[in-house]
Amino acid sequence: MGRDRSKADPKTTKETVREGEVYLQRQLTLPTTAGERAAVMAIVFAVAGTVTIAGLIILVSSQRAGGFDGAFVGGIAAALLFLSGSALCVWAAFSVGFDLPESQPESRDQDVEQRTKPGDAPPEQAESYQGKINDNHGVLMSNAKKFKWGIISGLAAPFVGVLVWLTISFFSA
Repeated sequence: MGRDRSKADPKTTKETVREGEVYLQRQLTLPTTAGERAAVMAIVFAVAGTVTIAGLIILVSSQRAGGFDGAFVGGIAAALLFLSGSALCVWAAFSVGFDLPESQPESRDQDVEQRTKPGDAPPEQAESYQGKINDNHGVLMSNAKKFKWGIISGLAAPFVGVLVWLTISFFSA
């Protein structure tokens, strides 16, 4: 990871590990709240896509002789964007690969083998926490990108649908 922490004062190492645990615990709140936002937007976009598809079914089922080609294609484009936005938001809601603070008993196996006293923090533990923090940051950034593109897709859907409808309705031969 970078630094040789073996030369650090034991109190400094202990404090570094304590702060690393606190940081990891605080990182856990970010994917939870982001996941909630992503889940809500996924539902909104899924409903919008479903309603758009239902509207298209009604349009196609109607007895109108014609003039709905542009609306139909625009509706399909909007529905696809709504549903892809929903899928991206669902994908962003999952925080797979997220590292937690070492609260599991098996995380202390090395301490038991080396007879490390509680409160003593080996320098490797600080390095391990920094690696976990970096990994979590990567997961958060990846999910943020998925959420961003899901939101853009869902918000663009009605505009793209109208643009396609207008283009086909007024500019086709």
